[in-house]
Amino acid sequence: RSLDFLQDAQQRDVPEDVLRPLLELSDYLERFSMVEERLDPSTNPSRLLRMVNPSHQAHLAEKCGLHTKALRLVECCDVSEAVSYRQLVRVNVHLGLPEAAEGIMRMVQKSDINDAEMYADLGLWTEALVRYEAQLKTCTEDTLPAVVVGMMTALDKKGDWQKMLQCVDKYWTDEYAHLKECISPMVTHGAWLMSKWDLLEEASSKIPDTVLSTSTTFYKAVLAIQRGNLPEAAGLVDQCRREIDAGMAASSYHAYSLHVTLQHLTEMEEMIEYKTTLCVKRRAKLRQLWGERQETMQLSTRHIQDTLTLRSLVIPKQDDLDQWVRFALTGHKLGQTDTAIQVLDSLRAEVEPNEKLKLATYEIQWDTDHQKRMALYKSLREIVDNMNPASSEQTYEECCLTLSTWGLHLERPLKEVLDPITRTTQAHGSYTSWNQWALLNLRIVFRGMVKEYEQFKYLEESIKGLKKCIELSTEDELLMQDAMRLLHLANEYLDIANTPMSVNTLLKETCMAIKPVLWSQLIPQVVTKLGSPKEELRELTVELCKSIARADPQVVLFHLLVEDCVGAKKVLHHIMKDNKSLVEEAMAVATELIRVTISWEEKWIGALAKMHALFSSNNATAEKVQGLLH
Repeated sequence: RSLDFLQDAQQRDVPEDVLRPLLELSDYLERFSMVEERLDPSTNPSRLLRMVNPSHQAHLAEKCGLHTKALRLVECCDVSEAVSYRQLVRVNVHLGLPEAAEGIMRMVQKSDINDAEMYADLGLWTEALVRYEAQLKTCTEDTLPAVVVGMMTALDKKGDWQKMLQCVDKYWTDEYAHLKECISPMVTHGAWLMSKWDLLEEASSKIPDTVLSTSTTFYKAVLAIQRGNLPEAAGLVDQCRREIDAGMAASSYHAYSLHVTLQHLTEMEEMIEYKTTLCVKRRAKLRQLWGERQETMQLSTRHIQDTLTLRSLVIPKQDDLDQWVRFALTGHKLGQTDTAIQVLDSLRAEVEPNEKLKLATYEIQWDTDHQKRMALYKSLREIVDNMNPASSEQTYEECCLTLSTWGLHLERPLKEVLDPITRTTQAHGSYTSWNQWALLNLRIVFRGMVKEYEQFKYLEESIKGLKKCIELSTEDELLMQDAMRLLHLANEYLDIANTPMSVNTLLKETCMAIKPVLWSQLIPQVVTKLGSPKEELRELTVELCKSIARADPQVVLFHLLVEDCVGAKKVLHHIMKDNKSLVEEAMAVATELIRVTISWEEKWIGALAKMHALFSSNNATAEKVQGLLH
């Protein structure tokens, strides 16, 4: 009887708390049938399971969020139709297996199955939109709702709000009244982001109760704040939170979206406080809190844009321009270039043009239109020449660094490339400026853009830039990056015949200027240089290890015992002067560990390899060979 109920569950729209025990029952019966068949092959207890179609069970498991079970059941089915392929792609995406889903998509493309929903499940909204638009031309009255909903969803996910509003003009009419409830969540979201308040009020009233994360109450609260009805907004926020609490108890599938909405509700309460309080310090504290929250948000263009749009109810875009520009550039880097362009266009329409907005626009055009790069370079150079460094330090620095990077890419004269970044290092001298100065000079050297006798001038400037970075930085992670670059340069240029003495001296001084605590986090990279054939590099790393040992000998001790070279022995001898018992105990532990982990065969092979190297060097003596044998 339970299996009969499970068979009809999809048509009855059975809730999840009832479906889960039934699916667990089917799992139990499947395991029971496998055991019975092993014990007595003549029995056939699995006939009970065949009463429920595996494809049907997979749909139910997916509805309950049991994606692992759904994947196993789908793989047991005959996957030969677009619907089955679509489900297989969707389940793999939910399980965090995008590579498997893309592999299925490539196989489907070879089979001439052109299904828009599979592209939508993979998040390929541009490809999905093209296919939905093609289906719209040939769809029937029965399939029209699904195609329109798919197309509107793709436009919503792409962030193409202008095109969505064009579709709204066509389908949000009495002729298509039966579509309004289906497309209302997408229309409401687009109307909110585009500040179409009358359309927002009408569309939000059509949202069905099953859409929890974008409920009618939430948008009523947004409208109340926009219209200044703050007491009503506070009541609607509480009501929306109660609705979401009930929804989270009933379903875990939409948990993340619901948590985002809960965060928005908290910010709406803070926005009400922001509008009612007269305390300037409290307002500044709230704005600081929102900025910190923005820094820790997940890189999702949808959620970031929703959050910024919500805050724009109390903070004009002119006063929050940095966050909006950063959002546009983040969206561009994540592949949402259309959204980024629309955001920048709306900012130019609402905000007075400034250098930061122009720079963001130029950066996106630089990546999308290669033929305009020289014109963009000249335009940005004109902006930098006309800017006052004292008026906007951060914007001036960003413009100069971008101009130098573009000039290097376009292979402009080196004086022209280095001029902007020289200006910002002299004007402000921040860590970012000096770091870019060092990296730019390194690129000039490594790319062979100057003659060999000139490259050491740029190498010396790069080392000076890294030295300045070490003086300015307070973050260990950045200091470690700079220390690794210095170690790489020491490995490349110390003890090279044509390296000037000034470069060698500056490189050693800069390495020794770094605190031992920082070098202690790079011990494996430092210790491996103790056996280097380059004498100056070996001596430098010996001094670095000694400075680490003076601060904390335990950190470097076991690394030195494992490293069998002259440099390591020098450092051990230095440590033994003040910590003889510590070194002897560590040697005893290391010797015992080696004894129990290395077999006799491995020792013989190692000794034979050393003997072969000894004879090959023509320095073999009876004493040396005897020492290896014992």
